[in-house]
Amino acid sequence: MDNKITKAFVLAGGKGTRLASITKDLIPKPMVEIAGKPIIQHTIERLAENGIKDITISVSYLHNVIEDFFKDGKEYGVNITYILETQPLGSGGALYYYKSMIHEDFVVCPGDAIFDIDIDRMYKFHKEKNSLITLLVHPNLHPFDSDLIIYNSDGVVTSIDRKDSIRDYYYHNCVNAGFFIVSPQALDYFDQPKYVNMEHDFINDKISTGRVFAYRSCEYIKDVGTPQRLYNAEKDILRGVVSKKNLRNKQKAIFLDRDGTINKYKGFIRSHLDIELVDTAIEAIRKINNSDYLAIIISNQPV
Repeated sequence: MDNKITKAFVLAGGKGTRLASITKDLIPKPMVEIAGKPIIQHTIERLAENGIKDITISVSYLHNVIEDFFKDGKEYGVNITYILETQPLGSGGALYYYKSMIHEDFVVCPGDAIFDIDIDRMYKFHKEKNSLITLLVHPNLHPFDSDLIIYNSDGVVTSIDRKDSIRDYYYHNCVNAGFFIVSPQALDYFDQPKYVNMEHDFINDKISTGRVFAYRSCEYIKDVGTPQRLYNAEKDILRGVVSKKNLRNKQKAIFLDRDGTINKYKGFIRSHLDIELVDTAIEAIRKINNSDYLAIIISNQPV
């Protein structure tokens, strides 16, 4: 069994409408500078650190800016090829052109997000599960207006709950982070160049195979598609938070007792309806989550 993944497909066709005040329509979104270098350069460097040196970048809007900057990638210790989208193909459609180029498992990741992930660990999970597509999933700050990934105790993704659905049930805050490991067999989905949404079309089509898995991680991956998100991520980079979250590193954590600390003590809890949070708990946990510590809630009740 191969225990290393060496190829990646990077999505970098975005115009970055919400960053127009920064791009001035002179550069594509992945070339916006953060912490002294373009967003997509951070992507390339993180991939290279994980031993992924064969990178294909899907480009579209102002593609020449990206191609002229990175060229063949040798200056960055990688080999870069480009796929030019001459028509709108969505977040997944360019994989049609990659299909003939790839014969092994590969990473799919955004060129407009900041991340630092132990990809070897994720790939080990992918291989152990004999997965077709493995999604990196995590909680986010706004699950109520995000698509939710529903998966069982074995990690098998059973459905994607669209953000416009009526949610009259208890659900876990678990969303797709936009980072995937894909096996080439899954690309049989692509039979022609067309607009494809990565999650709603491609991944949703493969869920019925029982071989789409959710890999839950606390590692850092954040979209930087607005000026505020860009600013926040830059602060995290400069404070070292991004790299510290990588699971290759030992994690600092704050353990919080549930009863009497997070929620008001009411004896034995038999239902989530019995949980009443302490007034300051939400803000306290938010501060921990925004630090380089993990917040871990503990309880001696197995319910």
